[in-house]
Amino acid sequence: MEKLTKITKSILLVLISTAILFTSINTNAVASSIQLGGATEVPGYVSGVHFTTKTKTDGSLLYCLNMNKRTAKNVTAKLVGQRDAGVAYIVTNGYPNKSFTGDKTKDYYITQTALWWYLDNTTGSSNLSQKFKTTGEDKHNLRPTIKALVAKAEAAKKKGYPETKLAISTNNVSMTLQDGYYISQEIYAKTYSNISEYSVSVSGATNAQIISSTGKEVSKVKVADKFRVKVPASSVKATEMSIKVTATATGVVYKAYEYQPTDSSMQPVTAAIPEKETVKATANLTLEIESSKVSIIKVDKKTGNALAGATLV
Repeated sequence: MEKLTKITKSILLVLISTAILFTSINTNAVASSIQLGGATEVPGYVSGVHFTTKTKTDGSLLYCLNMNKRTAKNVTAKLVGQRDAGVAYIVTNGYPNKSFTGDKTKDYYITQTALWWYLDNTTGSSNLSQKFKTTGEDKHNLRPTIKALVAKAEAAKKKGYPETKLAISTNNVSMTLQDGYYISQEIYAKTYSNISEYSVSVSGATNAQIISSTGKEVSKVKVADKFRVKVPASSVKATEMSIKVTATATGVVYKAYEYQPTDSSMQPVTAAIPEKETVKATANLTLEIESSKVSIIKVDKKTGNALAGATLV
């Protein structure tokens, strides 16, 4: 009697757990205090509203969060906290990160007044008059651009800051035996807008591989692509075997922070270029490999008794 072992059951992809892990913000990236430099007068392009620029001593631009306070310049400002996603949207999508007119002064004006207008709409502040927002003189036609930036910032506030999330498809995925390898159906990971690619690794199986849709072994997968798990049949020794598939991604979230001068009568400011926050997310799945044993015995046709020493070809 000879016992042959053949794996007959599919290997199913079973979701055991999905864990999303966030690293804490990199405190080295967010300064606890900044040093403000000088201020330069900006013309009153719309409705005669004029003000001064805000800068750090290194020349990088800042934006004022309260027009009604005294101009903040040549002082130290301490970190107060994080502002909402709408503020971050304006400073990320305003000058100097983006240009609206090609004129630096006008672009700064658009960004600063959009920030004040946004704060008026969302916090009840009164930085800008109704005349500025409606019928005030606007020779350079800046108001439509300012208003559009405010509307987009309000939409960003509703959405909130993007979260770096990653989740592998949870439907059962079978694996088939092909040329000495068990190869899974296509698997994909759902990600969010601040992730462009993710890394994939496999543990629990010797010489397991992650392969692209073209069959090439990879370690990273683009968000729009799918991947397969490839396991040598020779490494499947037990009747049951768990293989863990881990996908990891890093996203960058741009956030805005408020800084207040030591003299509280001076204007609080926010950075024109928000700080970066890097977070990591990991999703884990487990491949459960199930197998059964099939015994083939040669028997006597008449008696049904097993034939000792029989061999099969």
